[in-house]
Amino acid sequence: MSSIQFESLALPNTARPGSLGSIAMKVSADLCIVPMGVGPSVSPYVREIKAIIEASGLTATMHPNGTNIEAELSEVCALAERCEARLAELGVERTFFTLIFSTRRDKEQSMADKLAAVS
Repeated sequence: MSSIQFESLALPNTARPGSLGSIAMKVSADLCIVPMGVGPSVSPYVREIKAIIEASGLTATMHPNGTNIEAELSEVCALAERCEARLAELGVERTFFTLIFSTRRDKEQSMADKLAAVS
């Protein structure tokens, strides 16, 4: 079995594998945050999360099962951490997250561009 020699690969806009440098990765993400153990209605907690997402300044669109976000992956992850910290302040001891994201490095493409392409 052959191994890949990372030193010989050009890695544009990224840090070398194994390094701690920053990796710029623009993503279209779908983030869903579910506070657990708080009863059948999570609306008060979702309002708190919504306020944090709106204050972030990131391009975001809420939908019935989560929020679509356009940003750098690191920004999306930091936002998720801020949301979890706020839920912890509110007494939520367990939170379920799903984060699905896609990237495109060959060209800039927004969520609106993706939707327009299939219209």
